[in-house]
Amino acid sequence: MVPIGQPYRPAGSLDVRSILITVILGVTAAVIGAAVVWLWERSPIPTFVVVTHCVQGMFVGGVMAFAVGRLRMRTPTLIAVVGFACGLLSVFFVHYGHYVSMVTSAASELRVQVAQDPTIPEARRKEMLDKLDTDPASVVDKLLAMRTGHAGFIGSLFLRNEQGFTIKGQHHTGTFVWVLWGFEALIAALVAASVPGAVASRAYCEDCGYWCDKPTDLITLPAAVSEDMLQALREDHPARVAELRSNPPPFDESGFLDIALHNCPGCDLCFANVTRRFTKKKETKFIPVVKMLRISPEAAAALRGTTDAVGATDQVEPEGQEDDQPEADPFPQEVAGDWHGEHGQPRTPA
Repeated sequence: MVPIGQPYRPAGSLDVRSILITVILGVTAAVIGAAVVWLWERSPIPTFVVVTHCVQGMFVGGVMAFAVGRLRMRTPTLIAVVGFACGLLSVFFVHYGHYVSMVTSAASELRVQVAQDPTIPEARRKEMLDKLDTDPASVVDKLLAMRTGHAGFIGSLFLRNEQGFTIKGQHHTGTFVWVLWGFEALIAALVAASVPGAVASRAYCEDCGYWCDKPTDLITLPAAVSEDMLQALREDHPARVAELRSNPPPFDESGFLDIALHNCPGCDLCFANVTRRFTKKKETKFIPVVKMLRISPEAAAALRGTTDAVGATDQVEPEGQEDDQPEADPFPQEVAGDWHGEHGQPRTPA
């Protein structure tokens, strides 16, 4: 359990079964995402630079995030690495799909030419047609090597680079295409890594076995109370938290302090997100002060504006007085005398 005043750190174990399931789902999503993007690029529907691969990465990462959440995996670094690899793999499958399509279409055209060319001897024609039927890639690879100097999948990349593509009416080839392909692959991989990594980094209650709820915005205070509030939360002073909440200094140009909480749905475990917010040159900026700081239930109650929990922690009753004062009867004789008469003797103080 995270001590009060300390930030949450994911501490999941390396479960081989869970990792294997996540990898399988990630690779499956990479194949499906690649197939969709490949069909999209070959269809008349226009693709969008970077945006298309962001969607691709989100799909791969979303499938992995589902597995991470269900399997309660709390190893964000490992999950991010797997997601990054699956994102790159998905982009590779798109380009490889173009290579396979190129081999298929080129072999089909060559077959027609060979079958209709009267200058080719019959024995040679039969041999060439058999070669195109059994191993078309070897024939097309030779043609790619003659055209680009590279055979196979690499040769198809060079050929497609020579052909280029058009963006906003301007045709691009060469270095620009290489850089753009690399950038799109990086974007897809980063998105695929960040989505499940964020899920694995969420606050988790080890005792109850639940993910904590998503952050709930509770209060906005002047940024001037940042240091005092953070100290009160870290040192667990609910009374000070309640004081800063109910009697804050006036707002000024330093901005605002936003506080949100992650709560365990099964117990009183609570983590606080503290963020500074200010406007500079008509642009709102957010600066995280602390993320997922473990706070006590009393401090959480103080932030919510309920004082019962605060009083239970900060108000210590003097020793020796708790047994001297009799407990007041919740049903005084003058109010509930008739009830006592009907249902027996009046209760005596404990």
